[in-house]
Amino acid sequence: MQALKNNYEKFILGILLVAFVGSGAYWISYLQHVKHVASQGTIIDITAPDKPLPSFSDAEFQALTYLVSPDVTWGDADGGNLFIGRGYKQCAEERCQHWIAFKLEACPWCGTAQPPPKDTDPDPENDFVDTDGDGIPDTIEEKYPFLRADRIQDGWADEDGDGFFNREEFKYFRTLDETHDGGSMTDANIHPPLATHLRLIDVDRDLFSIRLTKVVMVKGQDKQDWEIHLAVRDDMGKIRTRFAKLGQVINGYRIADVEKKEERYYNKAVKDYMLRDASVITLEKEGEDPMRLTSGEMKYTGVVAKLVLDHYSPQKVQVLRPVRDGDTVSLTDSAGQTETYRVSSITDQSLTATRLINGQPGTAFLVGKIKRTDIPASLQSPPDMESAFDGIGMEPPNF
Repeated sequence: MQALKNNYEKFILGILLVAFVGSGAYWISYLQHVKHVASQGTIIDITAPDKPLPSFSDAEFQALTYLVSPDVTWGDADGGNLFIGRGYKQCAEERCQHWIAFKLEACPWCGTAQPPPKDTDPDPENDFVDTDGDGIPDTIEEKYPFLRADRIQDGWADEDGDGFFNREEFKYFRTLDETHDGGSMTDANIHPPLATHLRLIDVDRDLFSIRLTKVVMVKGQDKQDWEIHLAVRDDMGKIRTRFAKLGQVINGYRIADVEKKEERYYNKAVKDYMLRDASVITLEKEGEDPMRLTSGEMKYTGVVAKLVLDHYSPQKVQVLRPVRDGDTVSLTDSAGQTETYRVSSITDQSLTATRLINGQPGTAFLVGKIKRTDIPASLQSPPDMESAFDGIGMEPPNF
Protein backbone atom coordinates (compact mmCIF):
# COMPACT_ATOMS: atom_id res chain seq x y z
CA MET A 1 0.00 0.00 0.00
CA GLN A 2 2.87 2.28 0.81
CA ALA A 3 4.42 1.53 -2.58
CA LEU A 4 1.14 2.52 -4.29
CA LYS A 5 1.12 5.84 -2.44
CA ASN A 6 4.70 6.54 -3.37
CA ASN A 7 4.20 5.72 -7.07
CA TYR A 8 0.57 6.69 -7.74
CA GLU A 9 1.61 9.17 -10.42
CA LYS A 10 3.26 6.39 -12.40
CA PHE A 11 0.14 4.19 -12.09
CA ILE A 12 -2.08 7.01 -13.42
CA LEU A 13 0.34 7.72 -16.28
CA GLY A 14 0.35 4.01 -17.18
CA ILE A 15 -3.46 3.86 -17.26
CA LEU A 16 -3.63 6.91 -19.54
CA LEU A 17 -0.99 5.43 -21.85
CA VAL A 18 -2.94 2.17 -22.16
CA ALA A 19 -6.14 4.13 -22.93
CA PHE A 20 -4.38 6.18 -25.57
CA VAL A 21 -2.89 3.13 -27.32
CA GLY A 22 -6.24 1.32 -27.20
CA SER A 23 -8.07 4.31 -28.69
CA GLY A 24 -5.52 4.60 -31.50
CA ALA A 25 -5.85 0.90 -32.32
CA TYR A 26 -9.66 1.21 -32.41
CA TRP A 27 -9.65 4.13 -34.89
CA ILE A 28 -7.09 2.44 -37.15
CA SER A 29 -9.30 -0.66 -37.25
CA TYR A 30 -12.40 1.45 -37.96
CA LEU A 31 -10.77 3.32 -40.85
CA GLN A 32 -9.61 0.07 -42.40
CA HIS A 33 -13.18 -1.23 -42.15
CA VAL A 34 -14.57 1.91 -43.86
CA LYS A 35 -12.03 1.56 -46.65
CA HIS A 36 -12.98 -2.06 -47.18
CA VAL A 37 -16.71 -1.32 -47.23
CA ALA A 38 -16.25 1.56 -49.67
CA SER A 39 -14.24 -0.69 -51.99
CA GLN A 40 -17.19 -3.12 -52.06
CA GLY A 41 -19.57 -0.33 -53.16
CA THR A 42 -21.72 -0.50 -50.04
CA ILE A 43 -23.34 2.66 -48.66
CA ILE A 44 -22.92 2.90 -44.90
CA ASP A 45 -24.59 4.97 -42.20
CA ILE A 46 -27.15 6.53 -44.56
CA THR A 47 -30.74 6.65 -43.36
CA ALA A 48 -33.18 5.84 -46.14
CA PRO A 49 -35.71 8.63 -46.99
CA ASP A 50 -39.37 8.24 -46.14
CA LYS A 51 -40.21 8.04 -49.85
CA PRO A 52 -38.10 7.53 -52.97
CA LEU A 53 -36.78 10.62 -54.72
CA PRO A 54 -38.43 11.40 -58.09
CA SER A 55 -36.42 10.54 -61.17
CA PHE A 56 -34.98 13.32 -63.33
CA SER A 57 -36.72 13.80 -66.65
CA ASP A 58 -34.85 13.78 -69.95
CA ALA A 59 -35.68 17.47 -70.48
CA GLU A 60 -33.67 18.41 -67.41
CA PHE A 61 -30.54 17.06 -69.06
CA GLN A 62 -31.09 18.88 -72.36
CA ALA A 63 -29.98 22.42 -71.54
CA LEU A 64 -27.00 22.29 -73.90
CA THR A 65 -29.18 20.88 -76.68
CA TYR A 66 -31.61 23.76 -76.12
CA LEU A 67 -28.83 26.37 -76.21
CA VAL A 68 -27.54 25.23 -79.60
CA SER A 69 -30.96 24.60 -81.12
CA PRO A 70 -31.47 26.47 -84.43
CA ASP A 71 -34.96 27.36 -83.22
CA VAL A 72 -33.53 29.51 -80.41
CA THR A 73 -32.16 32.97 -81.27
CA TRP A 74 -30.26 34.86 -78.60
CA GLY A 75 -29.89 38.61 -78.48
CA ASP A 76 -32.69 39.78 -80.76
CA ALA A 77 -34.27 41.82 -77.98
CA ASP A 78 -31.16 43.21 -76.36
CA GLY A 79 -28.54 43.61 -79.07
CA GLY A 80 -26.18 41.02 -77.60
CA ASN A 81 -25.64 37.28 -77.37
CA LEU A 82 -24.03 34.76 -75.04
CA PHE A 83 -20.55 35.80 -76.10
CA ILE A 84 -20.88 39.57 -76.66
CA GLY A 85 -22.00 41.95 -73.94
CA ARG A 86 -25.43 43.51 -74.19
CA GLY A 87 -26.12 47.10 -75.12
CA TYR A 88 -28.08 49.19 -72.63
CA LYS A 89 -29.91 52.49 -72.42
CA GLN A 90 -31.65 54.30 -69.59
CA CYS A 91 -35.44 54.44 -69.48
CA ALA A 92 -36.70 57.77 -70.79
CA GLU A 93 -39.20 58.09 -67.91
CA GLU A 94 -37.53 60.29 -65.25
CA ARG A 95 -39.35 58.56 -62.39
CA CYS A 96 -38.11 55.15 -63.59
CA GLN A 97 -34.57 55.58 -64.94
CA HIS A 98 -33.93 51.80 -64.99
CA TRP A 99 -31.27 50.48 -67.36
CA ILE A 100 -32.91 48.37 -70.05
CA ALA A 101 -31.83 46.46 -73.16
CA PHE A 102 -30.87 48.86 -75.95
CA LYS A 103 -33.31 47.55 -78.57
CA LEU A 104 -36.39 47.44 -76.36
CA GLU A 105 -39.12 49.80 -77.58
CA ALA A 106 -40.86 49.89 -74.16
CA CYS A 107 -39.49 49.72 -70.62
CA PRO A 108 -40.41 46.40 -68.93
CA TRP A 109 -40.41 48.17 -65.54
CA CYS A 110 -42.82 51.03 -66.19
CA GLY A 111 -44.10 50.34 -69.72
CA THR A 112 -42.98 53.73 -71.08
CA ALA A 113 -42.36 53.80 -74.83
CA GLN A 114 -38.73 54.60 -75.61
CA PRO A 115 -37.61 57.24 -78.13
CA PRO A 116 -35.76 56.13 -81.27
CA PRO A 117 -31.92 55.98 -81.16
CA LYS A 118 -30.16 59.35 -81.23
CA ASP A 119 -28.76 60.87 -84.41
CA THR A 120 -30.14 58.10 -86.60
CA ASP A 121 -30.08 58.92 -90.31
CA PRO A 122 -31.79 56.72 -92.93
CA ASP A 123 -28.85 57.20 -95.30
CA PRO A 124 -26.34 54.38 -94.56
CA GLU A 125 -23.61 56.31 -96.37
CA ASN A 126 -23.87 59.21 -93.95
CA ASP A 127 -20.76 59.18 -91.77
CA PHE A 128 -22.65 60.73 -88.84
CA VAL A 129 -25.19 57.97 -88.28
CA ASP A 130 -24.79 57.15 -84.58
CA THR A 131 -27.23 54.39 -83.69
CA ASP A 132 -26.30 54.03 -80.03
CA GLY A 133 -25.72 57.76 -79.43
CA ASP A 134 -22.24 57.32 -77.92
CA GLY A 135 -20.74 60.12 -80.03
CA ILE A 136 -18.92 57.79 -82.44
CA PRO A 137 -20.45 57.29 -85.94
CA ASP A 138 -21.48 53.79 -86.98
CA THR A 139 -18.97 53.82 -89.86
CA ILE A 140 -16.13 54.31 -87.37
CA GLU A 141 -17.49 51.73 -84.92
CA GLU A 142 -17.71 49.15 -87.73
CA LYS A 143 -14.02 49.75 -88.45
CA TYR A 144 -12.69 48.74 -85.01
CA PRO A 145 -13.33 45.36 -83.33
CA PHE A 146 -13.59 46.93 -79.85
CA LEU A 147 -16.55 49.10 -80.92
CA ARG A 148 -20.16 48.25 -81.73
CA ALA A 149 -22.78 50.51 -83.27
CA ASP A 150 -25.50 49.28 -80.90
CA ARG A 151 -23.57 49.33 -77.61
CA ILE A 152 -23.19 52.68 -75.89
CA GLN A 153 -20.73 51.41 -73.28
CA ASP A 154 -17.81 51.17 -75.70
CA GLY A 155 -17.91 54.95 -76.14
CA TRP A 156 -17.16 55.24 -72.41
CA ALA A 157 -14.29 52.73 -72.55
CA ASP A 158 -10.59 53.62 -72.86
CA GLU A 159 -9.08 51.28 -75.45
CA ASP A 160 -5.50 52.61 -75.37
CA GLY A 161 -5.40 53.30 -71.61
CA ASP A 162 -4.39 56.96 -71.94
CA GLY A 163 -7.08 58.18 -69.53
CA PHE A 164 -9.47 59.48 -72.21
CA PHE A 165 -12.72 57.80 -73.23
CA ASN A 166 -12.97 56.59 -76.83
CA ARG A 167 -15.76 59.09 -77.49
CA GLU A 168 -13.67 61.94 -76.04
CA GLU A 169 -10.74 61.23 -78.32
CA PHE A 170 -12.87 60.80 -81.44
CA LYS A 171 -14.96 63.92 -80.85
CA TYR A 172 -11.97 66.13 -80.02
CA PHE A 173 -9.94 65.23 -83.09
CA ARG A 174 -12.97 65.09 -85.42
CA THR A 175 -13.64 68.71 -84.38
CA LEU A 176 -10.16 69.63 -85.60
CA ASP A 177 -10.21 67.43 -88.69
CA GLU A 178 -13.43 66.13 -90.24
CA THR A 179 -11.54 63.26 -91.86
CA HIS A 180 -10.29 61.89 -88.54
CA ASP A 181 -10.84 58.11 -88.63
CA GLY A 182 -10.57 57.30 -84.91
CA GLY A 183 -6.93 56.21 -84.92
CA SER A 184 -6.28 58.17 -81.72
CA MET A 185 -8.41 55.65 -79.80
CA THR A 186 -5.72 52.98 -80.23
CA ASP A 187 -2.61 55.13 -79.68
CA ALA A 188 -1.78 56.28 -76.12
CA ASN A 189 0.57 58.94 -77.54
CA ILE A 190 -2.32 60.75 -79.23
CA HIS A 191 -5.03 62.27 -77.05
CA PRO A 192 -6.68 65.63 -76.27
CA PRO A 193 -4.65 68.10 -74.16
CA LEU A 194 -4.43 67.03 -70.52
CA ALA A 195 -5.86 70.40 -69.52
CA THR A 196 -9.28 69.16 -70.67
CA HIS A 197 -9.16 66.87 -67.64
CA LEU A 198 -8.07 69.52 -65.15
CA ARG A 199 -10.70 70.14 -62.49
CA LEU A 200 -10.77 72.99 -59.96
CA ILE A 201 -11.91 71.58 -56.63
CA ASP A 202 -11.33 74.52 -54.30
CA VAL A 203 -10.17 78.14 -54.10
CA ASP A 204 -8.93 79.45 -50.77
CA ARG A 205 -7.14 82.44 -49.28
CA ASP A 206 -3.42 82.30 -49.95
CA LEU A 207 -1.18 82.43 -46.90
CA PHE A 208 1.63 84.92 -47.50
CA SER A 209 4.91 83.15 -48.30
CA ILE A 210 6.79 84.79 -45.40
CA ARG A 211 5.83 84.55 -41.73
CA LEU A 212 7.73 86.15 -38.86
CA THR A 213 8.19 83.77 -35.92
CA LYS A 214 10.40 85.84 -33.64
CA VAL A 215 13.23 88.37 -33.38
CA VAL A 216 16.30 87.59 -31.28
CA MET A 217 18.45 90.49 -30.03
CA VAL A 218 21.28 90.91 -27.58
CA LYS A 219 21.23 94.00 -25.41
CA GLY A 220 23.44 96.67 -26.83
CA GLN A 221 23.50 95.19 -30.33
CA ASP A 222 22.66 97.27 -33.39
CA LYS A 223 19.56 96.31 -35.45
CA GLN A 224 21.85 95.11 -38.22
CA ASP A 225 22.95 92.24 -35.97
CA TRP A 226 19.54 91.11 -34.74
CA GLU A 227 18.54 87.60 -35.79
CA ILE A 228 15.18 87.44 -37.56
CA HIS A 229 13.49 84.02 -37.56
CA LEU A 230 11.16 83.40 -40.51
CA ALA A 231 8.99 80.58 -41.87
CA VAL A 232 9.33 80.80 -45.67
CA ARG A 233 7.46 78.88 -48.38
CA ASP A 234 9.67 77.86 -51.31
CA ASP A 235 8.73 77.38 -54.97
CA MET A 236 7.68 73.76 -54.29
CA GLY A 237 5.24 74.84 -51.56
CA LYS A 238 7.36 73.55 -48.66
CA ILE A 239 7.73 75.66 -45.50
CA ARG A 240 11.32 76.07 -44.30
CA THR A 241 12.89 77.98 -41.41
CA ARG A 242 15.14 80.86 -42.46
CA PHE A 243 17.40 83.06 -40.33
CA ALA A 244 17.72 86.54 -41.82
CA LYS A 245 19.22 89.96 -41.08
CA LEU A 246 18.02 93.50 -41.68
CA GLY A 247 18.36 94.44 -45.38
CA GLN A 248 18.30 90.83 -46.63
CA VAL A 249 16.00 89.87 -49.55
CA ILE A 250 13.62 86.92 -48.99
CA ASN A 251 11.30 85.70 -51.79
CA GLY A 252 11.72 89.03 -53.57
CA TYR A 253 10.98 91.14 -50.46
CA ARG A 254 13.66 93.21 -48.71
CA ILE A 255 13.56 93.46 -44.91
CA ALA A 256 13.52 97.26 -44.59
CA ASP A 257 13.02 97.57 -40.82
CA VAL A 258 12.70 95.55 -37.64
CA GLU A 259 11.25 96.43 -34.22
CA LYS A 260 11.71 94.32 -31.10
CA LYS A 261 8.52 94.20 -29.00
CA GLU A 262 6.95 92.02 -26.32
CA GLU A 263 3.40 91.82 -24.99
CA ARG A 264 1.77 90.38 -21.90
CA TYR A 265 -0.91 87.69 -22.29
CA TYR A 266 -2.80 85.42 -19.93
CA ASN A 267 -1.74 81.80 -20.14
CA LYS A 268 -4.64 79.56 -19.10
CA ALA A 269 -2.36 76.56 -18.67
CA VAL A 270 -0.27 78.19 -15.94
CA LYS A 271 -3.03 80.61 -14.85
CA ASP A 272 -0.73 83.59 -14.96
CA TYR A 273 0.39 86.43 -17.20
CA MET A 274 3.42 85.84 -19.41
CA LEU A 275 5.41 87.67 -22.09
CA ARG A 276 5.53 86.72 -25.74
CA ASP A 277 7.35 88.08 -28.77
CA ALA A 278 5.35 90.71 -30.68
CA SER A 279 8.15 92.04 -32.87
CA VAL A 280 7.42 93.65 -36.23
CA ILE A 281 9.31 93.69 -39.53
CA THR A 282 8.62 95.84 -42.59
CA LEU A 283 8.97 94.31 -46.05
CA GLU A 284 9.41 96.28 -49.25
CA LYS A 285 9.10 95.23 -52.89
CA GLU A 286 9.27 97.41 -55.97
CA GLY A 287 5.81 98.28 -57.23
CA GLU A 288 4.06 97.29 -53.99
CA ASP A 289 3.17 99.11 -50.78
CA PRO A 290 5.33 98.29 -47.73
CA MET A 291 4.05 95.30 -45.73
CA ARG A 292 4.30 94.93 -41.95
CA LEU A 293 4.45 91.46 -40.39
CA THR A 294 3.93 90.83 -36.68
CA SER A 295 5.50 87.85 -34.97
CA GLY A 296 3.11 84.86 -35.12
CA GLU A 297 0.66 86.65 -37.45
CA MET A 298 -0.97 84.65 -40.26
CA LYS A 299 -1.13 87.07 -43.18
CA TYR A 300 -3.12 86.27 -46.33
CA THR A 301 -2.63 87.75 -49.79
CA GLY A 302 -4.48 86.70 -52.94
CA VAL A 303 -5.93 83.24 -53.51
CA VAL A 304 -4.63 79.70 -54.03
CA ALA A 305 -6.29 77.09 -56.26
CA LYS A 306 -6.43 73.33 -55.68
CA LEU A 307 -6.51 71.23 -58.83
CA VAL A 308 -6.83 67.56 -59.75
CA LEU A 309 -6.07 65.82 -63.03
CA ASP A 310 -9.24 63.76 -63.27
CA HIS A 311 -9.61 60.74 -65.57
CA TYR A 312 -13.05 59.84 -64.15
CA SER A 313 -11.75 56.96 -62.01
CA PRO A 314 -10.69 56.99 -58.33
CA GLN A 315 -7.52 55.14 -59.32
CA LYS A 316 -6.63 57.79 -61.91
CA VAL A 317 -7.08 61.03 -59.98
CA GLN A 318 -3.84 62.98 -59.54
CA VAL A 319 -3.92 65.67 -56.85
CA LEU A 320 -1.71 68.61 -57.84
CA ARG A 321 0.09 70.98 -55.53
CA PRO A 322 -1.78 74.24 -54.80
CA VAL A 323 -1.19 76.84 -57.51
CA ARG A 324 -1.23 80.60 -57.62
CA ASP A 325 -1.56 83.18 -60.36
CA GLY A 326 1.52 82.90 -62.57
CA ASP A 327 2.57 79.40 -61.44
CA THR A 328 3.49 76.75 -64.02
CA VAL A 329 2.13 73.21 -63.82
CA SER A 330 3.62 70.16 -65.55
CA LEU A 331 1.25 67.29 -66.41
CA THR A 332 2.47 63.86 -67.54
CA ASP A 333 0.38 61.41 -69.56
CA SER A 334 0.40 57.59 -69.49
CA ALA A 335 3.08 57.47 -72.21
CA GLY A 336 5.45 59.70 -70.21
CA GLN A 337 4.90 62.82 -72.33
CA THR A 338 4.84 66.13 -70.43
CA GLU A 339 2.65 69.15 -71.06
CA THR A 340 3.32 72.47 -69.32
CA TYR A 341 0.70 75.08 -68.44
CA ARG A 342 0.77 78.54 -66.84
CA VAL A 343 -2.06 79.32 -64.41
CA SER A 344 -3.73 82.74 -64.46
CA SER A 345 -7.01 84.56 -63.82
CA ILE A 346 -8.00 82.62 -60.71
CA THR A 347 -11.53 83.33 -59.46
CA ASP A 348 -13.82 81.59 -56.99
CA GLN A 349 -15.30 79.45 -59.78
CA SER A 350 -12.63 79.04 -62.47
CA LEU A 351 -9.09 79.63 -63.65
CA THR A 352 -7.28 79.81 -66.97
CA ALA A 353 -4.50 77.36 -67.85
CA THR A 354 -2.44 78.40 -70.88
CA ARG A 355 -0.36 75.72 -72.57
CA LEU A 356 3.31 76.56 -73.07
CA ILE A 357 4.96 75.21 -76.21
CA ASN A 358 8.73 75.73 -76.29
CA GLY A 359 8.21 78.32 -73.56
CA GLN A 360 5.70 80.31 -75.60
CA PRO A 361 1.98 80.63 -74.72
CA GLY A 362 -0.34 78.58 -76.90
CA THR A 363 -3.83 77.26 -76.25
CA ALA A 364 -5.78 78.66 -73.29
CA PHE A 365 -8.21 76.41 -71.40
CA LEU A 366 -10.94 77.44 -68.99
CA VAL A 367 -10.97 75.14 -65.94
CA GLY A 368 -14.25 75.28 -64.03
CA LYS A 369 -14.93 74.44 -60.41
CA ILE A 370 -16.80 71.17 -59.93
CA LYS A 371 -17.42 68.52 -57.32
CA ARG A 372 -15.49 65.25 -57.60
CA THR A 373 -17.68 62.43 -58.90
CA ASP A 374 -16.54 58.96 -59.80
CA ILE A 375 -17.56 57.27 -63.02
CA PRO A 376 -20.54 55.03 -62.13
CA ALA A 377 -20.63 51.27 -62.58
CA SER A 378 -21.22 49.89 -66.07
CA LEU A 379 -24.99 49.87 -65.71
CA GLN A 380 -25.29 53.27 -64.10
CA SER A 381 -25.74 56.50 -65.97
CA PRO A 382 -22.46 57.84 -67.43
CA PRO A 383 -21.85 61.49 -66.47
CA ASP A 384 -22.28 64.26 -68.99
CA MET A 385 -18.77 64.94 -70.28
CA GLU A 386 -19.81 67.21 -73.13
CA SER A 387 -18.59 70.29 -71.28
CA ALA A 388 -15.09 68.84 -71.29
CA PHE A 389 -14.92 69.73 -74.98
CA ASP A 390 -17.68 72.16 -75.91
CA GLY A 391 -16.15 75.59 -75.49
CA ILE A 392 -13.43 74.60 -73.04
CA GLY A 393 -10.66 75.51 -75.50
CA MET A 394 -10.52 79.25 -76.04
CA GLU A 395 -8.58 78.73 -79.27
CA PRO A 396 -7.75 75.67 -81.41
CA PRO A 397 -5.01 73.56 -79.74
CA ASN A 398 -1.58 73.12 -81.30
CA PHE A 399 -0.06 69.64 -81.60
